[in-house]
Amino acid sequence: MTSTPPIDLDRDALENLVKNAGKLLLGYFGVRGHLQVVEKDGAGDYVTNADKAVQEDIFKGLKEMFPEHRRTGEEILHEGDSNIYTPPDSPNGFTWVVDPVDGTYNLTRGIADFAVTIGLLQGGWPTFGIIYLPVTDELFSGGTHWVPRLNGSPLNSLEAYNSHDAFAGIGLGERTPKPERSQFLAALDEEKVKFRRIGSASVSFVQVMLGNTDGYVSLSERLWGIVGGIAILNAMGAVGTFDWERGNFNGRLRLAVGKRGFIEDKVRDGGILAAFLEQSNPQ
Repeated sequence: MTSTPPIDLDRDALENLVKNAGKLLLGYFGVRGHLQVVEKDGAGDYVTNADKAVQEDIFKGLKEMFPEHRRTGEEILHEGDSNIYTPPDSPNGFTWVVDPVDGTYNLTRGIADFAVTIGLLQGGWPTFGIIYLPVTDELFSGGTHWVPRLNGSPLNSLEAYNSHDAFAGIGLGERTPKPERSQFLAALDEEKVKFRRIGSASVSFVQVMLGNTDGYVSLSERLWGIVGGIAILNAMGAVGTFDWERGNFNGRLRLAVGKRGFIEDKVRDGGILAAFLEQSNPQ
């Protein structure tokens, strides 16, 4: 990663912005008839009125704080909006990436594993992020120039990796071909990696931050759900496989991120798990 100068941002104000948006989201959780759910593309990808309301709230706050910065989010809120990432005009240009509800399907089923997340791309690199879990009221933030913290208290660096008890979060995605999904699960078994599928990259990242898992390996992610979490994890000493120099972040993305020992041990170059991450994914 190239060196990036720190941006002048009010961390507390950004945390409050995301937390207030999370409280707005919490008003939809577990309330029958309150959520209006639409399947966006016929592949298990859902959007609700909560997603749109939360993104609108965050976009408004970001525009007030950083009127010159670009913003992109998962939902298209107004005619003419785009959820396509466009690289900034300058090498150090700023783009805020927002996922208003990472784990929408969990939300629709009354499951607490969902999050609000924002991330800052500076010159195409994740440099700052926030993840907020509304149900448990846990807010994680940090980045290149900001000490990672949970509800205002510093987070420790990632714990040492135990190669005899590897445990990872995984993401599969409904668009990943079923035969490949089966092969991926078989590869995890062959590599002796225990796993859990949560249905939210952000919540899976949090499990790595807390030391509950060693890493996260996914065959299908969107940019919005990964920037904030990866910025925080990088600041905690994590390493990953995603090539941020590629510039084109649209479509379905494949990646692994976690403790250095886990990535080197289980997702090493030439390994069977690495082979899955090198393949392309349907858009």
